[in-house]
Amino acid sequence: MVAHVDAPFACRRYKKRGRHFGHRRRSVPTKEDNSNARSVDQTFNVFGVLLNFLVTPAETGHEVSLFKGILPPGVVIPLHSHPEPEVFYVLEGSLEVYREGGQPQGWSTTQPGGVVAIPGKVKHALRNTSSTPTTVLLVTQDELYNFFRSIAKPFEAGQMPASPSPQDLQQLFASAAKYHYWMGSPEENAMIGISLSHQLLPDSGRSRTCRAGTSASGG
Repeated sequence: MVAHVDAPFACRRYKKRGRHFGHRRRSVPTKEDNSNARSVDQTFNVFGVLLNFLVTPAETGHEVSLFKGILPPGVVIPLHSHPEPEVFYVLEGSLEVYREGGQPQGWSTTQPGGVVAIPGKVKHALRNTSSTPTTVLLVTQDELYNFFRSIAKPFEAGQMPASPSPQDLQQLFASAAKYHYWMGSPEENAMIGISLSHQLLPDSGRSRTCRAGTSASGG
């Protein structure tokens, strides 16, 4: 789940705390896996982050996958967690990462050539507060790959990322439920310096959007 400071990001309403979605499911190869097996040259927009799926789970016996991701300036991925671990290798720019568990805790900045490992179920957030894009390689497991594929939209170079539609937002929540993806509440994000406002309220029938800000410096 990603938010650009200049583009809306959807967030589910929470009373005070974030919540867990759904139950973890084991991934099973499908025809869709095969049709998506080769997308190295295709860029996808995942709520502000641009992704290329370099190696799919189908190519590794459904063990791991490899992505290339670009976080444009100002992009924030609010506080969240998931059962799968992630390993980021920074190629260009700087990546700011917040972690609630492990070392280091809190915000830290990783420069090109640096590696960030985030264990499964650890609450974390990412952002790019610099003036240049941040490019990373990401290694993770098949469940998280399937989550990203379910919400990714094809993106062509030169186009402006479109704001998420109500259908996009409902797909986001459905995928979060399916893949047990936890998203922090606005209050929890505010505690780590991320400002979420204009909440989406799907349960009440009212839709709003929220934007992610970067009101706290990393480090």
